[in-house]
This record gives sequence, structure tokens and C-alpha cells, in this order.
Amino acid sequence: MKITGNVKNADLEIKKFKNEKNPNIVVTVDLLTTGIDVPAITNLVFMRRVKSRILYDQMLGRATRLCPEIGKESFRIFDAVHLYDKLQKITDMNPIVKNKNQTLIEVFDKAVHSSSDEEFGFYKAELMAKLQRKKQRLTDSEKKEIALLNDVPSLDYYIHSIKAMTRIEIEAQIENIECIAEYKGIPNKAYISNHEDQLVKEGITRGYGEWNEKPQDYLDGFTQFVKDNMNLIPALHLTINKPSDLTIKDLKTIKKELLRKKYDEKQLQAAWRNQKKEYIAADIISFIRQAALGSPLIDHEVRIKNAMKKIYGMYDWNNNQMKWLKRIENQLLETTVFAPTSKEYFDTLDVFKDQGGYKKVHSILGEEVDSFAAIINESLYG
Repeated sequence: MKITGNVKNADLEIKKFKNEKNPNIVVTVDLLTTGIDVPAITNLVFMRRVKSRILYDQMLGRATRLCPEIGKESFRIFDAVHLYDKLQKITDMNPIVKNKNQTLIEVFDKAVHSSSDEEFGFYKAELMAKLQRKKQRLTDSEKKEIALLNDVPSLDYYIHSIKAMTRIEIEAQIENIECIAEYKGIPNKAYISNHEDQLVKEGITRGYGEWNEKPQDYLDGFTQFVKDNMNLIPALHLTINKPSDLTIKDLKTIKKELLRKKYDEKQLQAAWRNQKKEYIAADIISFIRQAALGSPLIDHEVRIKNAMKKIYGMYDWNNNQMKWLKRIENQLLETTVFAPTSKEYFDTLDVFKDQGGYKKVHSILGEEVDSFAAIINESLYG
């Protein structure tokens, strides 16, 4: 939209630009150079020369507002008239980061090997800022993967926890920092080419894991990984040979090991669907047992529903008891595994532990609760 002094209700249009989805590109002359606060502006396009340094600074100032809601950490200038080149040497607007090209590991090393408490405090703050910027370029699934691999509640929680860490505590974080550094994230770059476009391949393709263009290659790689490691990773061995002994902690260990090789439920489901032409919402335990033993893949929800049907049919439960059984079913849909014993399950999960754990569940559901583990585990893996 063009917004100049000649536009009717210019103030209203500016409000729309700031608060609504459209317009999201505005062309102006002088109206938006000063006094307009739109924090989400991330791109400036210069289409005419100005000779005033003050006006130039005001133009730059439209994009310097912080906007945490969109993860803004910088802005771009597209300069068709070389205004930036002409006035950059005399402007008061300069980058506040002196060495923005330092890697995450380099900042970490400087924090660990700093020569004074003051220097340590500076580089620790730089490390947190670097992690925050990294986080903003990660997808939600990547953030969840990192939290799982680093065994923390969330990436936000981990970054915040660094603030209270000593030098020795930060030094012990090397594996976690390296894990985060490995994720490339969404590149913050604009690619401009003057070459003629060339058709490389027709149609839509997708990759699986790392360097697997074909779904069968991904499935074969997963099967080989399971067979090669079934006796090396205790939790993987349990999954194949005695799944009824699996705990939630074991499941977390398995997922961490698989994620290191870029294997997860969603990609396995997608590869299976595209290779076998069969939709299946199986969980990671089912995929592991299928790879190792040839067990049939069954939807995760179907397994849980079948297990809970047996629980529901055990007894003439009252309304309050049925509510608790529904909670158990909903939680099983999230956790995938139960536990070797009912006591361990209800005393491990926060959702039950916070309400009194096994003791509370036992008081509501009675002695029958002790048989849940055997019934559920048989239905899940039998």
C-alpha cells in the first residue's frame, strides 16, 4: 500500500500496517521516516537518495525496534541507490556486536578460559545471547529434539539456567553446547542470483533422515541400526527381548540414541507410508520390534485402546474411578510405555505423582490397580 500525506485517513492505514496482517509492504516518501513505531519491520528498501544524515538515521530507525514476538534479531537493507554506501561512514547507527561471526563454541571457550570474573561474566552473557539467537532460528521440532538430547525440560529452561552457573558448571556443559551447535537452523540469508533458472528435477521430492532420498533406504538404515545395536544399548535390548520391563526413562534413552542418527517416529511413519503405500501411526517401540523381530506394525492408539478395553472390563467402575482410568489412557497415549509395575508408573509420572502417586491411585481404584502393569504390557507388546 502507498501511504503518503495525500492518502485519506493515513493514520488509520498506518495502524493497519502495524496491527493487521495486511498491508505488510508499504511504500512511502517521508511520512514513515520518523515518529512511527512498528517493531515488526525487518526489511527496508531504499529507492531514492537523501543528503541528510539525520533523515537517513530516522529511516534506519524504523527497523531498529526490538520485536521478541517474531524472534527479530536483525533487519535487512535492500539499497537500490547506494545510499547505505554513501552515508554509512557518517551515521551514528553502528552495529553493537563487535565480532558477530564468533561461533557458539568459540564464545563457550572464551567463557571457560576467561582470565577474570568480569571477563567470565561478559562471555557468559555473550553465550546466553548466542544461544538465544540460535534458538530463534530453530524449528519447534528441533527445539524439542535438543531438549530431549540434552535431557532438559526445554531449550528456554536450559538457556536461562546458564545465568546461575559457575565457570566449572559451564565447562561441564560442553556436550550440550556442542549438541546445540550442530543444528544449523533456518539460515538468516538472502540469496540473489543473476543466473537463468534451470529445471533440475520435476515433481516434489522429500528426504528422510540424513542423505536418504528414498524411503526404503531410510527404513533399511533404521533396521540395520537396530540390529547392530540391539546388544550394545541396554534399553534397545529390553525393547526387543523383554518390553514389559521398559520404563519411561528407558524410552527416553532409546529416543535419544535414535535421534542422534536422525530416526524418529514421524519420519519412520512417512517412510513406511511412501514405501509400502500403507498409512500406519505406529510408535517407536513397534518400529523397533518390527525391524528386529518382524512383528506387525499396529497403530499406537489401537494398542492403547485394546489395553484399556481389558481394564475397563475388569470391574464395574463408578464414575470417579472411570475418570481416573480415562486419565491413565490419555497419559498412555503420550508416554507409549507403562512400567514393570503399577507402583513405578504412578510414582514416576508427574501427572500422577503430584496428586499422590500410587498411594492415591490405589485408594481410588483398589487392589485391581496392581494388575494393570501385566494387562497393559501384554496388550502393548504381546
